Amino acid sequence: MATIIAGRFIQQAEAEHAASALAQAGFDEDKISYFYSGPSGRHASHPMGGDHTESSGMHGKAGVAAGGTIGAVVGLAASPLAGPAGPVGGALLGAHVGNLIGTLSQTDEASDSLPIRQSGVMIAVEVQDESAEGTALDVLRSLGAVDLERADGTIEERDWRDFDGSEPPELIDLPRH
Repeated sequence: MATIIAGRFIQQAEAEHAASALAQAGFDEDKISYFYSGPSGRHASHPMGGDHTESSGMHGKAGVAAGGTIGAVVGLAASPLAGPAGPVGGALLGAHVGNLIGTLSQTDEASDSLPIRQSGVMIAVEVQDESAEGTALDVLRSLGAVDLERADGTIEERDWRDFDGSEPPELIDLPRH
């Protein structure tokens, strides 16, 4: 595998221009790829569609089920004091608390989440060393590419063969020299 530098453009004509500029800068045309990358969740990585095996809503539902069960058991234990409404009230209260805990854990996960690749026309070039990486970054930046990223992969005959749009990008914030 080699290092790949990529950037995103909104319009295809901009990406085509960037491909020409990279070729003029000395990059092998067979190692330059451009293609449309769809929005997150639309890459159909799984037979039923989507990018991920697990739904983001599953954690909250699991919390409701666990909380409801625990609440019903506590309510059953308290039924001598609370009467027949004890298990029902306990289950309802437990379900609400479980849902709250599940939702809060999703909020924590979201704040720690990795960057999401935005949709647009991607332009990617395989580079051989840090000098070529810097040149590619300079060309892409000068033409207005956004969300510049670095990846390991292979481009053959203008096709980034191992690109996975569902994987989070390794965004490049500052030039690496």
